[in-house]
Amino acid sequence: MSVASQIFARRMRLPRAQTHAVVCERDLRVPMDDGTVLLADRWVARVMAGHAQPTVLVRSPYGRRQVVGLLFGRLLAERGLQVVIQSVRGTFGSEGRFSPFDERSDGLASLRWIREQPWHAGRIGMIGPSYLGLVQWAVAPEAGDDLAALAIQVSASQFHGQTHAGGSLSLETVASWLVLVAAQERRLAPLAIARGLRRLPALFSELPLADLDERATGEEVPWFREGMASPLREDAYWVARDYAAGVEKVTARVQLIGGWQDIFLPWMLEDFGALQTAGRDAQLIIGPWTHTARGLTAAALREGLGWLRAGLLADNRLVRPGTVHVYVTGERTGGGWRRLPSWPPPQTGERRIWLAEHGKLQAHEPAQTSTPDRYRYDPANPTP
Repeated sequence: MSVASQIFARRMRLPRAQTHAVVCERDLRVPMDDGTVLLADRWVARVMAGHAQPTVLVRSPYGRRQVVGLLFGRLLAERGLQVVIQSVRGTFGSEGRFSPFDERSDGLASLRWIREQPWHAGRIGMIGPSYLGLVQWAVAPEAGDDLAALAIQVSASQFHGQTHAGGSLSLETVASWLVLVAAQERRLAPLAIARGLRRLPALFSELPLADLDERATGEEVPWFREGMASPLREDAYWVARDYAAGVEKVTARVQLIGGWQDIFLPWMLEDFGALQTAGRDAQLIIGPWTHTARGLTAAALREGLGWLRAGLLADNRLVRPGTVHVYVTGERTGGGWRRLPSWPPPQTGERRIWLAEHGKLQAHEPAQTSTPDRYRYDPANPTP
């Protein structure tokens, strides 16, 4: 039994654990098609460890232990799911060079390996946010019929849209992730990451941006330079990492959870639209969250647990009924959760609002004599 798991489960309002007696088989060796070996941990209830059963695959660039192992390993295993958490290529003991977002081949090889294990039988599911969501899209169209359920949170089938939102580089997001990945395996990693993030604002105005990796981490980072040299979605670098064309081919049940302030929301909605158009079994949940909000983490694990148990174990008791759930913010609208038949919502008529003085919006057209507001644009601080 883990005290941490009890604390997290209570704060996240997870359903009661079926057992606290779970085992973790560490550093399982998973061979890839080119001979590279990736490492994985298997989490399972002790009483079920010798029985073949469905498996949840989690592929992560952030390690297999600590918070990742607790959230997606122990907490899910305590609630009846067998989980394999794998470190992607070039991270946390897995061989090879880390090449962000290029995850189709290794993902498919990992699924084949799971099918060969004596402790696996039946269906396969996947779960996770952000990068852990992209790896699901990478394999889903070609995974096979036994891939039954995907629980994808704050992610999308392609990351170019967010990386170059509006046609320009999302500099702070990219630089922050650069620092995180570079420092996460160092001794006292949290301190190293915090130190690196504090230094970033002073580096944003230094040119050329192509050298930002060296200034931020102390060395050249090959994947960063490859991405910086390929700004367009049609560039070969991004084409190899774009899984959007396969979304409509996915036969697994897909649950998408996003936040109104999440950086990936526009492209997550595109994915849901593709699933709707193709007539796939999908659920969309959008809450009042940012990419790393605590409330999002809790909701994603609760909802994802129910989705996986339904898809793998035919237990629908924890699934929120309905196709679309959105949280409406603001007291004037009577904010709260709304259940909708589809997305976008049914058309309810046109509503016009106008910009008014002093940064306000109003329901009627301003008088011609109104005084315009002014502001000074600073390219060095474009969104104060």
